[in-house]
Formats: sequence, structure tokens, C-alpha cells
Amino acid sequence: MRVRIAIVVVALLLLASGSTFAQDAAVVAPTIYKVTFENERVRIIEVTFKKGESAPMHSHPDHFAYVLSGGTIELTAADGKIRVIEATTGETIFVPAEAHSSRNVGKRTLKLVVTELKEAAPSGGLSAGEKAEILDLYRRSTQETLELVSNTPDELWAKKPAPDRWSVSEVVEHLGLTESLLLGLATKSLAEPASANWATVEGGMSTDNMMGMLQNRTQKFQAPEPAQPKGGMSRADALAKYGGARAVTAEFVRRTNLPVKKHVATLPIGSMTVHQVLVMIGGHNLRHNAQIREVLEQLQKK
Repeated sequence: MRVRIAIVVVALLLLASGSTFAQDAAVVAPTIYKVTFENERVRIIEVTFKKGESAPMHSHPDHFAYVLSGGTIELTAADGKIRVIEATTGETIFVPAEAHSSRNVGKRTLKLVVTELKEAAPSGGLSAGEKAEILDLYRRSTQETLELVSNTPDELWAKKPAPDRWSVSEVVEHLGLTESLLLGLATKSLAEPASANWATVEGGMSTDNMMGMLQNRTQKFQAPEPAQPKGGMSRADALAKYGGARAVTAEFVRRTNLPVKKHVATLPIGSMTVHQVLVMIGGHNLRHNAQIREVLEQLQKK
């Protein structure tokens, strides 16, 4: 059983750090990648790669790199394939969209000006920046959940701090159930005609306001019956269901070009655009991560 749990945790950690959740280059390596300009169509990044420096896994859309000072860079793709690029001063290189880690394997500092191309968001759809923001929220919340679950002792996994409180096991089970339900509501809404009042709903709650509401643990919400955990799940099974649901949601966000802001879903807590539902999924995860911390603190005091 311990071996199976370890395999599940490792797989989910790889998911959280792999191409689906690959971060912005300027976030993972700010000393190397410096954004100098950005609008809805392009982003300009100055890249200064000193000898031996490396940047962890990150992603780029289609982009051009103009070489200010040549050198040799090694790129390792998300699937482990490695390629080495000899960049000559003054040349321009086109690189298709991909996720990779990078390392200066040459003998001198490599300097580039990178121009990332953004696809114009379809009317009511997600911009490249909005997609990146949602995917980073998923990555952070997934990583946090996995760390909390990994640090939960076996004897506390299914133990409740009080008869009316959930155990860590039940919280993780709830996360997997809720994510599948919310994505199901979202896709069902997208199959229906666009809502006449979508702009009012979309403008009624900003991402910051939603995240603030979800992180306020003093405000309680009643989970609908289909999202109520039944209990009794092993750690490996609960993590597998949670991780599977998260992978499906992240892939949907990454690939969709649908007008997710123009379709409204009806939830127990009110109406939201599909865009807001996708943000809520990550915020809901963070909310329950806080609950797991509370449960463990209460159990460890006993």
C-alpha cells in the first residue's frame, strides 16, 4: 500500500510541475527573463543567461528570439527530449510554442530579446494571460494539496477532529468530487446558447473578489449532496481521483477557445460565467487546503 501511495504522489507531483502547469519564464527565473513590454498581442522579454545558469520548466507561446550576444543553450522538453541550439549574434530564431527547461551550456553569457506572440482571445474567450493565470492557480493549489497529504500521518488520515467535521480523507475526496461536478456544469453551460446577461454576471465579481470570498473560512457553504464525501477512501484512491479530475480541468483550460465568459452556469451559491467557474475551481481547492491545515492542527493538539 505504501508503494502505491508513493507512486500516486510522485505522479501527481510530476503533473503539478509538468507541461500542463508549466509556469511563466519570468516567474520561475526572474533574474534571467525580464519582461520589458506587454500588450494583448505580444510580450517582449530580455534574456540574460550567464554561463552555467539554468531555468526550471516553463512555457512559451510561439516566439522569436533575436540574438544580441551568441552562445549555446540546451533545452529540455517536458517529455525529456534534449536539444542544443547554437545561437549566433545577430540571427533571429523562431521557436514554436512549448514547455521546456533551459541551461546555458556555452562558455559565455547568452543575451536574447524574445518576442512572444499572443493569439487574440475570441470574443468572450480567455486571453493567453488569463489562461496562464488560471493554470498557475491550479498548479499552486495542487502542489499545496499534495504537500499537505504527504505530511499527514497514517493515523490521522481518516480521523475526524469532531463528529461534525471532515477528516483529511474526506476533504480530498470532496475536492475530487467537486472538481468533476463544476467542470460538468461548465461544459453543460457551454453547450447551451450564450446568456443575454453574461456581461453583468462577469462584471459582478472580479477574480480578486472571488478569491477573497473563497479564502474567508468564517463564511460557511453547504456542499450539495453529490459533493458530500462518503468516507472510507484510501489515500491512494483519493489522490488518484483528485489528480485525475485536476488533469482534465487543466487540459480543458489549456485547449479551449470557447467564449467561456458568455455562458452562465447556475450554482448553489449563485450564477457565474464559465470563466468564473474555472477560477472558482482553483480557489475552492485553496479554501479546502486551509481546512486540511485546521483539521491537522486540531488533531495534533489532542
